[in-house]
Amino acid sequence: MKIKNVIIADDENLFAEGLKQLLEDEGDIKITAIVNCGDKIREELNKNTPDALLLDLNMPGKTDLRY
Repeated sequence: MKIKNVIIADDENLFAEGLKQLLEDEGDIKITAIVNCGDKIREELNKNTPDALLLDLNMPGKTDLRY
């Protein structure tokens, strides 16, 4: 099954880039965005609806997606 739209939200850029590389090397996963602060998550979700969101719960900015 191809997962075409994944967002990674993590404030550790090195970790997020490494995770992106590992997932995309599998061939069936496409990372469409990496965000590094909670405030940017909402902006990215307003642009598109991901198949999956890999979310670090302890990032700078708001991480409560209910707001």
